[in-house]
Amino acid sequence: MNYILNQQPATDPYQLLRLTATDDASSINVPATPTIVPLAVWQAQSALHARSDIGVWLENTTEPENLDMDWNHFPVIALDYPKFTDGRSHSIAYLLRNRLNFKNELRAIGDVLVDQLFYMKRVGFNAFSLRADQSIDTGLRTLNAFSQTYQGSTDEPCPLFARAHEDVPANHDHGLNAKIAALEALMREIAEQHAPAILANSLAYEDMVLTDVIARLQLPIQMFTLQTGMLHAETSHMVAVIKMHYCLDVHEYTPEETEVAQYIAEHGKHAFYESVELRKACCHIRKVKPLQRALVGKKAWLTGQRAEQSVTRAALPAQEFDTANGLEKFNPLRDWTFADVKGYIAQFNVPYNPLHDAGYPSIGCEPCTRAIKPNEDIRAGRWWWENQDNKECGLHPNTRISSPSTPLHEDKND
Repeated sequence: MNYILNQQPATDPYQLLRLTATDDASSINVPATPTIVPLAVWQAQSALHARSDIGVWLENTTEPENLDMDWNHFPVIALDYPKFTDGRSHSIAYLLRNRLNFKNELRAIGDVLVDQLFYMKRVGFNAFSLRADQSIDTGLRTLNAFSQTYQGSTDEPCPLFARAHEDVPANHDHGLNAKIAALEALMREIAEQHAPAILANSLAYEDMVLTDVIARLQLPIQMFTLQTGMLHAETSHMVAVIKMHYCLDVHEYTPEETEVAQYIAEHGKHAFYESVELRKACCHIRKVKPLQRALVGKKAWLTGQRAEQSVTRAALPAQEFDTANGLEKFNPLRDWTFADVKGYIAQFNVPYNPLHDAGYPSIGCEPCTRAIKPNEDIRAGRWWWENQDNKECGLHPNTRISSPSTPLHEDKND
């Protein structure tokens, strides 16, 4: 059998035991030599539990998270691929490595082809029993078919866009601590001089920085998010994460159901792909109008916008007057870089949206957001079918109106 372990050809010390239709899991003879047995056999024969040379193999319908097992008891776990087109064992491998913390040999068995190996390695496999007609030399080359991977996974949790800053020395913050001090001072002044103030929390990196500052300084700044009804599950879950981690509430504003229903009836559920006008109409119903309700009675609102994010935000002011809603608007992170945001997240151990680790530096509604590709702009995944010069939803118009009130800090860059 063609066997690869840790990217090297190896001699397989185990034999694989499979049951026939007439075999009884409780009575079938298990050799005294190292053997990988079906999970059902291990469960039925308690005498096997004392042996250190017994591995188990799992069918692709197994749900290991629902089994009360010490998976690291086994020196090897094999996952079966009855057909190479069935990828369910990929998910089981990822779960075993990342949620159940399995540390030992994780082997692919069954209909295992060489062109699958790179992707199997990505989800956690470190051993492969190739199908008999497959070339082990080709398999070894396939394991290293790509020099870089974009999305994070088991073999490299950090996505490529985040690895771009890994060469920055850990003891050199490029002025981050000074920016943090200035941010804290600004947030205190907003809370004192513009109460009641509220943070529009997108539940992404930048707004988690502002959430952390509000929590650490115990500032009387409220928070809301726009629950459009089309957010990723990971994004929606961040409301509960903030509640659990900070004991802070994030009020969720939703669109009017009748307006959403009318839009769908007239244009279709995914009409936003058809034109900029229809996309902006959807954003107006799901975002702009709920935002207007959220800002009623407030004197100021805060956003996590940064000038670096896109061409539409290059001239972003630190403070402006929102004429549409009649209140001050602050962009406290205007001059922060993406590296600054990530540095703060790491320094203060801030919880963040897991989509950031899957190639989403900017996150919006699920149908309108994709992971970005190597060397793309960080907002390239937002409304990716549109021209980059027009990528805003209406929450932050390009027309900047100078604030009629005295700015908290003189800004010589505006």
